[in-house]
Amino acid sequence: MLKKWIKNPIINLLAEAFLLTVGIGLIIFIFGRLGRWGSPVAYSNAFFLAGLLVFVAGVISRLSAGQGMFNFPSLTAESYKQMDSSERIRFIINANSPLRLVILGTLTGLFLILIALILAWLAA
Repeated sequence: MLKKWIKNPIINLLAEAFLLTVGIGLIIFIFGRLGRWGSPVAYSNAFFLAGLLVFVAGVISRLSAGQGMFNFPSLTAESYKQMDSSERIRFIINANSPLRLVILGTLTGLFLILIALILAWLAA
């Protein structure tokens, strides 16, 4: 059962976004403690800004990957004949990784903004 969960790419992506959110949250918490932030509004603002930055970073990663898209010759199905199956899988994953970064950045940014909204609601 556990192997099924590990192999599911959607669950892996959600888990990665959650772990990234927790890591960023810990960094914000440490900065808040060092800066002696007294109100939940300060934490809410920090989570919101972090969410926006992560979201924008994910989008920019896709845009910057698209800039170099035409520098490489186009690949057809004939190009795959010389690759074994593991090389094909690795090539496909690497070709789609900028899109994965956009989704990861979007999910993490939305998680952080959701935390910001919850903190703002608690402060009200």
